[in-house]
Amino acid sequence: LNGYMHLSASNPYGRYPGNKIEMDTINNTGTILGENYVGGLIGKGIAQEGKGSFIKNSTSSSKVEAKHTIGGIGGYLNYISVDTCSNADSIIKATSSLANENGSYARVGGYCGVGYEIKNCTNELDISYLGNGSYVGGIIGECTGNLSLCINKGDVNASEASLVGGVAGFINVSKEYHASSLTNEGTIKGNESVGGIIGNFNQQMTGIKD
Repeated sequence: LNGYMHLSASNPYGRYPGNKIEMDTINNTGTILGENYVGGLIGKGIAQEGKGSFIKNSTSSSKVEAKHTIGGIGGYLNYISVDTCSNADSIIKATSSLANENGSYARVGGYCGVGYEIKNCTNELDISYLGNGSYVGGIIGECTGNLSLCINKGDVNASEASLVGGVAGFINVSKEYHASSLTNEGTIKGNESVGGIIGNFNQQMTGIKD
């Protein structure tokens, strides 16, 4: 529904006052095709830290296809939480990865390719990624915030990829991290750094709670 939203103190535009994104009870059933930063509801959304931006009570039941950085709800969400949303009946297909000096990144997730905070969400989709990039998860590929009350019931098949997890492929935070009530019921396949819940995490993290 939204291709790109970028809210900052110097650049507040759109219909989201006070540099805050609020999306409630939004539904999409269409087909979303793109190169990268592609999601069922938001392709790329960047909000201000601490403003409480969110997507909640929303559903995407669509076909979402891109090369990389792709999710059933959001492709790339920064400081935007996802709460009590559904990706039921979606189809997610990633075909490539983003290569730079640090590696090759796929960033594929049932809800978000890259996301901030996700809670109260269940993924029942099978995630299939045939490339050799990294960051593939049933809920989220790369997470920069907290995760809670999330369940992955789908299989994650990324046999050539690295940093693959049932819930999250990679946790990318440099502080104490809070994760609670995370469950994986699917079969997880990857090449390197593969976990039932989390594939790997930033080495600067000081701990995981709960």
